Amino acid sequence: MIVRARHIAQKAVRQCHRVAAVVHDWIMELEVEDRGHGRH
Repeated sequence: MIVRARHIAQKAVRQCHRVAAVVHDWIMELEVEDRGHGRH
């Protein structure tokens, strides 16, 4: 039971990291776009 819980927790953490990476890339793109618009 404990092993399964730990496995589920690890899977959730890995998914969270993937989501965080995607959100981070998206925010970086938005910041770059904002800077580009500010220059015009």
